[in-house]
Amino acid sequence: MAEGRMLKKQISISKKLTLLKSDSARLLYTWLIPHLDVEGRFSADPAVVKGQIVPRLKMTKKKVWEYLQDMAQNELIILYEDDGDYYLEFTVFEKHQNIRKDREAGSKIPPPDLATWTYPGELQDDSRISKDKISKDKISKDKVEKTSLYGKEFEKLWQQWPQEGRFKKKYCRIKFYALCKQGKLDLFKKVTYGYSEYLEAQCKKKNFNQQVMHLSTWLNNWEEEREQYEDFKYEPPL
Repeated sequence: MAEGRMLKKQISISKKLTLLKSDSARLLYTWLIPHLDVEGRFSADPAVVKGQIVPRLKMTKKKVWEYLQDMAQNELIILYEDDGDYYLEFTVFEKHQNIRKDREAGSKIPPPDLATWTYPGELQDDSRISKDKISKDKISKDKVEKTSLYGKEFEKLWQQWPQEGRFKKKYCRIKFYALCKQGKLDLFKKVTYGYSEYLEAQCKKKNFNQQVMHLSTWLNNWEEEREQYEDFKYEPPL
């Protein structure tokens, strides 16, 4: 790992950083940067973050976790779980860093891949899976089957979404997989269909000022838009 990372002056006018709920979250975000590995990853275990990033600050593990969740919700990081351990990955790491991968060791942290990814919810005292109680083979089989299904559904969504709204595919895929694991896929598809019908109606009315949401924005806000779009169906005038 490098001794440090670049901190560019654009960070002072970052819109996403201003959306964080506290200056403490913004401070933690910037202090994480020099500790990131070559892929922009670091442990998201609150105890590790507390001990290595802010050891001298009065910042509890619970607060650290809240700040990381806030960063994830504002698309600054991808927060994920792999085999009972929490990790994070900066979403625009390579954009702001001059990385020489030939001069740094590879990342030892697993990527937020669909095959192993589980979105972390409430922080548990001991999040590691008990291998004595759950069959490892069954977990692997179920994970592969769900990954295949969710992966196909996501690719269909990605291809059908208007091209001008397709950005941050990796982030979108993870947000989509999270709602699938929460059992919300059918509802999501219904609300999304209503939104597409609404856009079609605007097009027929020649309301071209109605911009298509970025898919990442839709994945973050679709539940809030449920009432408006869930049962929307375009009915052309007679």
